[in-house]
Amino acid sequence: MRQHPTELLSPEQFETLRQAIERTSGIVLGAGKMSHLDSVVRERMAVCGETGFAGYLARVIADSSPGGERKALITALLVGETSFFRTPALYDILQRKLLPELATGGMSLPLRIWSAGCATGEEAYSLAISALHAFDGRSAEPVRILATDLHAGFLDAAREGIYPAFALRDASPLLVMKYFRTLPDGRLKVSDEVRRLVTFEQRNLSEPFPPVAEQDRFGAILCRNVMIYFRAETTRRVVASFHERLADGGLFFLGHSETLWGISESFRLEERDGIFYYRKRDAGRNAAAPIPAKPSARAFVRTRPPAEGLGAPTPIRPRPGPVSVPDAPVPAEPSLAAPPVPAVAHGPAADAIALAMAQRAENLIDSERPGEAESACREAIAMFPGCVEAEYLLAVLFRRSGRCDEALVHAARALIVDPLFVQAAVEIAECLSMQGKRDESAGHWRALLKMLDHPVHFPRLSPATGMTVPALREYAASRIR
Repeated sequence: MRQHPTELLSPEQFETLRQAIERTSGIVLGAGKMSHLDSVVRERMAVCGETGFAGYLARVIADSSPGGERKALITALLVGETSFFRTPALYDILQRKLLPELATGGMSLPLRIWSAGCATGEEAYSLAISALHAFDGRSAEPVRILATDLHAGFLDAAREGIYPAFALRDASPLLVMKYFRTLPDGRLKVSDEVRRLVTFEQRNLSEPFPPVAEQDRFGAILCRNVMIYFRAETTRRVVASFHERLADGGLFFLGHSETLWGISESFRLEERDGIFYYRKRDAGRNAAAPIPAKPSARAFVRTRPPAEGLGAPTPIRPRPGPVSVPDAPVPAEPSLAAPPVPAVAHGPAADAIALAMAQRAENLIDSERPGEAESACREAIAMFPGCVEAEYLLAVLFRRSGRCDEALVHAARALIVDPLFVQAAVEIAECLSMQGKRDESAGHWRALLKMLDHPVHFPRLSPATGMTVPALREYAASRIR
């Protein structure tokens, strides 16, 4: 029987593998990923027949060919869990507004869209379905979607287009009936009408992108929760390549915890109905109609008091789902996706892990280690997008470093998830004050005072992070005087 080593990777072995993985894929593995890498290495050693780390390490270092062990190790490290219509509000706004606006703004059908880091294809197929709804009756081929991933096995599964029913947990039953066929074993297969709109290709984003003709540029690119594993310089290079391949006025979507702040000034941040995205700045005459670039600092006063208060923080508190913004238009047609499910419905475990990461970020802030704190916050949001504590801490970090525009974005995101999260409201007022917008800031402090007439939510962090209601009321009043 083959014997496997019982010791973990040594720090030296981890560092050697980490460097080899980064050189090949651009993926950066922090020290917190050592146990994960160790586990994957053990699995790969069993496949290769290696019984010692030293021999396997030599194999990885020596074999960087496309079909070699280094690529196989990187593939095994990637995580491909996803679902259809993940972040339902994103697909809703694409279907109702953004895709039609690209077409009416001068881009011809079929619109070209790139799903970069597509995993097993759920995102790409969700985009295709959204486009079919957006241009219902106008075109049998409203989009052509390029879906790419580094993981060859994921792409094989995507091309097959067969998924467990759980993968469609965020999709409406009518949508499932229209675009999927139920197989005898209960799995669901994507219809040919949808599959023909998507082309899957294996690509490594850290390698140079192939050239693209002007007429083949993309109207939209989605690269969500992929570049969080890259170093800043790798991210800058990849983003610049995306920019070159976007049509004028094209849209660029990142993951909930990602930002282009400090990465690129070639895009402008926009927000529609609570969804944040970027638009290529150098829009020409064929660009889609402009949309207000700055996200508004959202009002945070409820129109009526809640039925019951949640005054004191609790160890794990379910967060409400995304809320409707008062001035957001009501869709004329039913949404593509089922109503958003509160994040806790996917399990309190993810919330607990994300909260622990946010608490670690708070300790890092106290230890004056802002870079590590920012990374911890982004990991928390990637794990659980409803973690308002992580959004709040990012707002604090960015405000303290003078990056108020970015701080406003994260504070607004926290309030979209939880309109009673008072500390995010404080951050918005503070940022507006720092920007010299005295009247607007004073208006937000007054609104905050009204907010405090009803029960509010404080961060589930250390007691010193927030304030009591009386202290916060006194502080807000002092900021108006």
